[in-house]
Order: sequence, then structure tokens, then C-alpha cells
Amino acid sequence: MKRTFRNMLIASACLTIYGCNKQAPELSREEQFNQDEERKVFEATHMTRIYKGKTQEEVIIAAEKLLTLSDPKDTKFIHNKNGFLANRSWLWYAILTADSGIDKWEVHTEEQSNNSIKMTVTLNTGGVNYGDNSIYAIGEGITFAGRKKMTQPELFQNRKDLYSLFWKRMDYLLGKTQTWTTCEDFKNQLGLNKLHQEEKVKKGNKLNPLCGSLSADKLPEELRNS
Repeated sequence: MKRTFRNMLIASACLTIYGCNKQAPELSREEQFNQDEERKVFEATHMTRIYKGKTQEEVIIAAEKLLTLSDPKDTKFIHNKNGFLANRSWLWYAILTADSGIDKWEVHTEEQSNNSIKMTVTLNTGGVNYGDNSIYAIGEGITFAGRKKMTQPELFQNRKDLYSLFWKRMDYLLGKTQTWTTCEDFKNQLGLNKLHQEEKVKKGNKLNPLCGSLSADKLPEELRNS
């Protein structure tokens, strides 16, 4: 019964989100150009890394392990030659409210001419809050929050810290650093514990795909008994 209720909520969230996306106002030619340019800069800075001396398989396996450690139970992978799609469904509920949605990660790798691998990661997130019927969706082509269309800078700001944590963990899994960054470590680095509760929750929610209350945030196996 619980699983059925969960699946119904997630399906409803998806239908509602993409229905809203169709109602998005059409951008002008100039707005589309500016948005494309902003995205290119953000993608190169925050969504892409070059790993020298690593194979394509090593990079893909590390990314899969990273997302599995975050939520092994609810993350499902669809593999392809150059990477994978990872879908993570989630449901949070209390007495008078509930949230449900899906995080959709896409990892793509390309071999480079200098014995290196270029990796790009993209995250789309969408959900519905059933307490106030608000709708939110953040990602490629889906930029709504509470039925209000988000601007591209707002979208980037919502993702900046999350991608930073992703790459910190990739660096550990690929042997570029000896330090695994836990969610608590990262929140301390961002200074969240020094903020007032409302602002702390607001900023912390932006990390939910890796560090939300429903995430497992497991340590790599070699660190669990150290």
C-alpha cells in the first residue's frame, strides 16, 4: 500500500511538472541567445571536468558509485556507451503535507586527444508539495518554482553548490584527493551552521539531491571502519 501511494504521488508530480512546462512563456530570440550563452559558461565552469590519465570506464564507475553512496535504495541506472542516466525517486510526508518527485542525473563522458576524459553531469529535479499544491522543477528546460518561472541566473545559483560537492566526491573516488567530503563537512564549509534557521534550511534544501533528509550519505567502504 505504501509503495502504491508513493508511485501515485511520483506519477502525479511528473505529469503536473511537465504540464506546467508546456505553459512556459516563449523567449524572444535575444533572450534565448543570452540564456544559451549563460548556460555554456555555467556548464564549462560547474558541470564539466577533465580527468587526465583516467579511462572512460574509470570515470563512469566513479560517478555511479558516487550516486549509489548517496541513495543506494532509490537510485536506478540506465547505462549507455558514454555514461548513464540515473533516476532517483523520493517521497517525504508528514501529518498534513507531502513532497514527492524525481532527481534525474545524466553523466556523459568523451575521450580527449591528450589522454584525458571530459565528463559532464546534468541534474533535473522536479516535485510537488501536496500541502499547499505548489509545484517546483529545476533543470534543463524546466525552470519553475511554485508555478513561477525561474530566471537562468536563479537556476544556476540553485545548482552551483550541489555541483561543487559532486566534483569534490569525484576527485576522491578518482584518487585526486585523500578527503571524502560528507554532507555535514560541506555544509560547514558553506557556513550553513552560522545562519539563522530559516536561511539555513533554504540554502540546505539546494543540496537535497545529495544531502537531503532522505539521502543515505554513506561513506566509501574503505572509510567506514577507519
